[in-house]
Amino acid sequence: MLIGGVVMYKLLILFKEPENEEEFEQFYYDEFIPLAVSVDGLERMELTKIKPPLGITRDRDTMSPFNLQIEMYFQTKHNFEFFLHESQIGLEFQEKLSSYSEPIYTFAWGQTEVISKSEIVARYNEHLIQSSSQ
Repeated sequence: MLIGGVVMYKLLILFKEPENEEEFEQFYYDEFIPLAVSVDGLERMELTKIKPPLGITRDRDTMSPFNLQIEMYFQTKHNFEFFLHESQIGLEFQEKLSSYSEPIYTFAWGQTEVISKSEIVARYNEHLIQSSSQ
C-alpha cells in the first residue's frame, strides 16, 4: 500500500556488459539518449554505472552480470504504458534493444513512491507507537 509521497511509474532496464563496448556506447549516446529526451511524460531518468562493492576485488565471481542500470520515471500509468506499447519512440527503443544477437538487457517495472526523510521518520515513529500499544 502506498501512503503519501509522490507515486510514479518506473521502467527499470539492466544492461549486461556488451560484447562490443564501443558499439553499445555509440547506441547509448547517439540513439538512446536522443530518444529518451523526447519521450512524452518522462519526468526523470537515472543512469547508474554498476561497480563491484567497495573493498571487493574485481573478479568474475564477485561481479554483477550487469554494468548499467537505467530507470525511467513516468508521472502516470497512462504515460508509462503509452511509451511501452504505443509510442513510436518506445517501439523503436524496444526494437533496437532486441536487435542484439544476445539479450543484453532485462526489463522490469514498478510503482515507486518518493517520500521525504521526514516522512520516513514520521512513519517509523507511528509504527513504534502502534507496536507499543498492542
